[in-house]
Amino acid sequence: MKHSLKYIILAFAFTVLPSVALAEGAKIGFVNAIVLLDKAPQTKAAKEKVEREFKARDNQLVNAQKELRRDEEKLKRDGSTMSSADRQKLESKISRLKRELKRDLTDFREDFSIARNREMGKLQKRINEAIVKLAKDEKYDLIVGDSVVYASDRIDITDKVIKILKDNFKKNAGK
Repeated sequence: MKHSLKYIILAFAFTVLPSVALAEGAKIGFVNAIVLLDKAPQTKAAKEKVEREFKARDNQLVNAQKELRRDEEKLKRDGSTMSSADRQKLESKISRLKRELKRDLTDFREDFSIARNREMGKLQKRINEAIVKLAKDEKYDLIVGDSVVYASDRIDITDKVIKILKDNFKKNAGK
C-alpha cells in the first residue's frame, strides 16, 4: 500500500508539475554529453596529459616485450643446439620475463585507468560548471542531459556550452 502511494505521488509529480512549469513559460535546455566530450578542447588536453604521463612506462613495456620475443626466438632457433644448462637458464629467463611483463601490464592498465578517470572527473566538473554558468546567464529553469529520448534543436544548448568550454580553455592556457 505504501509503495502504491509513492508511485501515485511520483506519477502526479511527473505529469502535473512539468505542465505547470511550462504554463509559466519555463525555459528548458538540452545538453548532449557525447558531443560535449567530443568537441571540448579540454578532452583532447586531458587525453594528451595522461598519454604524456604514461609514455615512459609504455616504452618500457614495449622494450620488455621485444626482449621477450628475442629470447623466445633465440630459444626456438638455437634451443636444440644449446647446452642443457644454457637452455634451462634461457627458459627460466623467458618464464620470469613473462610473469614480470604480465604483472607490469596489469599495473600499467590499472594506473592508466585511474589517471584517465581522474582527468575525466576534472573535465566533468568543468563541463558542469560551464552548464551552470550558461543556465544562470541565460536564465534557464531546467537543463537536461543523459537519458533524453528526444530534444529539439530549439532547446539544444550544447554548442553554447562548447563555446564556454573553449573560452575557458583559452583563458586557462589549456589547463
